[in-house]
Amino acid sequence: MSTTTKPLPDTAPAPTTGRFDRLGIPRPLAPGFLGVLLTMTGVGVESNVVAPPRTAAGGSSAGCS
Repeated sequence: MSTTTKPLPDTAPAPTTGRFDRLGIPRPLAPGFLGVLLTMTGVGVESNVVAPPRTAAGGSSAGCS
């Protein structure tokens, strides 16, 4: 009785090369995700850096939120 082993089929998934692929973000949506990231960063900078000196100088905080 001889024992022969068959090689296993190559079932490894194809390697992904891009950073967005590793994060699970589809390529067509990547620019939108970057746009939202930049917008939210700008809103955070405005509310934490620009608004306090503006209200301290007597300005209105109505448009800063």
